[in-house]
This record gives sequence, C-alpha cells and structure tokens, in this order.
Amino acid sequence: MSAFQPELILRERAEEYARPAGQDPATPTLPSHLSWRQEGLRYCLPLGELRGVARSRITPVPLSRELLVGLTSFEDTFWPVRRVGSERPRAPGVFTGNVLFLRSRRLALWCDQELELTSCGSAGLGESRAVEECPGLRARVTEEGNVLLEVDPA
Repeated sequence: MSAFQPELILRERAEEYARPAGQDPATPTLPSHLSWRQEGLRYCLPLGELRGVARSRITPVPLSRELLVGLTSFEDTFWPVRRVGSERPRAPGVFTGNVLFLRSRRLALWCDQELELTSCGSAGLGESRAVEECPGLRARVTEEGNVLLEVDPA
C-alpha cells in the first residue's frame, strides 16, 4: 500500500476541475495556429511554420515593389517583410510592427493586428491557391471563413 500523498490528490483534483466538461484528460486541447484579423478576414498560420515572432522595426525600401513592406533584422540577418492582403503600413519612414518569421523560407509577414494562439479548424477546406502578395504561401478557406495559410517548401 502506498503512502498517503495529499499534494498529489490535490493536484489531480485541480487538473480535473480545470479541464472543460467532457474533455478526455489524455487529449488536452493545445493551440495549433497563430491567428490575426485583417481586412475582415481571420488568417491562421500553423505554429510549426514559425521560426519566430517579434515586434520589429521595419525600414521601407525606396522604389521597391508594392508587395514588399520593407526590411527588418532578426537573428543577426536582414529579412524581407511582405504583407498579406492589401492593407499597407500607415506611417511613412521607419515604423514598428508585428513580424512573423517563417521557418522554411526566408520570408517575414507584417501584421499590424493583435495576434492570438488558436486551433484553426480545417473542416471543409477549399482549393489551395497561391497568395499573390506573398510568393511561397498558399491559402485555403475553411467552412468557418478562416484563411488557412500554408508555406510551400523552399
């Protein structure tokens, strides 16, 4: 017979009460995507595709294509920063914004909205299409209207 361990019993009870009703304790719900709202759409990017996220200073590049928001520094190297959607930075010159650094491509995405950890459903995925403003990205729309971003392997 094992010794009475009140701390263990209390911890198990606390975990049981903290779990949503009906959820199996063996399968905790963990966030799988980073999401943000932009132009009325909710974009979702799998966490496994991210190398990092930072609030970074972005320097616009004169005479660059409209798709390029600018350049920023991350892990001691410069990264091109692109946008998703047609929204452009409002401030001229150097500005600060949320930047998502992708793992499998040397590409960073600008997002001036609040970021959220979520589980983005994949029910009823539409056909995958290229994202015009971000070469290397593809998008699918879910039944809920979320735009699920996928990174093409380099």
